[in-house]
Amino acid sequence: INLEFYENFVKFAKNKGFSTNTIGGLIKNTKVFMNEAFERGLTKNIEFKNRKFKVTQRLSAYRL
Repeated sequence: INLEFYENFVKFAKNKGFSTNTIGGLIKNTKVFMNEAFERGLTKNIEFKNRKFKVTQRLSAYRL
């Protein structure tokens, strides 16, 4: 998983009509799994820690 994956996934999710918060949640979960895999020594990939690999979030009307 790298920045190219991130960009392609976000583009795919937007084309499927996913909301910004849904995409952000999926990215967040991906980062959680990648971090756990890294800590367990299952991967040496740390590209997901790049600040460009970010969780997007939009403030909803319910939070105002």
